[in-house]
Amino acid sequence: MPILETTLNSDSSNEGLAAVVRALKIAVALLVTRIPLEHKPYAVCDALNNSGESSASELADLIKQFLDKAHNRT
Repeated sequence: MPILETTLNSDSSNEGLAAVVRALKIAVALLVTRIPLEHKPYAVCDALNNSGESSASELADLIKQFLDKAHNRT
């Protein structure tokens, strides 16, 4: 298996960390849109909403927006 060599941004400022978190949220939302409807991708949103964490609910809302757009439900 080939080894991936890369340099990661090591900006640990508030702005740098916030940018990383935003990028991760978008990446997760985009990955969930690749789940076929028959595999119930909206269950990811349900699980996040049921966690009781406000940040998880915010991510669920973002994922739902991406899913709705990807599956023409807007």
